[in-house]
Amino acid sequence: MAELPRELELAVGETWTAQLDLSGGGYRWHADVVGDDGIVEAATDYAEGDVTEGGWRGDVATVRAVRPGSVDVRLAQRRSWETSGGGDGQSIRVTVRPT
Repeated sequence: MAELPRELELAVGETWTAQLDLSGGGYRWHADVVGDDGIVEAATDYAEGDVTEGGWRGDVATVRAVRPGSVDVRLAQRRSWETSGGGDGQSIRVTVRPT
């Protein structure tokens, strides 16, 4: 997995992004927030740019700080019909401080 932080501190309104490892075989990256609702918005999407050799394009994770507090953001690969990721994932403790 790409080198991701175990902890992250953001100010309200700040956004953090990270390039994730390539996924394949029907797997895509997903971001799940564990904790109080509304502290952060977390999502994954295809990275911008051309499709790589073999027809794959990387994924990017984005976390936007909405209000002060702390949550865990779990990034994991899974297929669209699965509700939880496999062993290839990581949790990031995100702390949002006031601006």
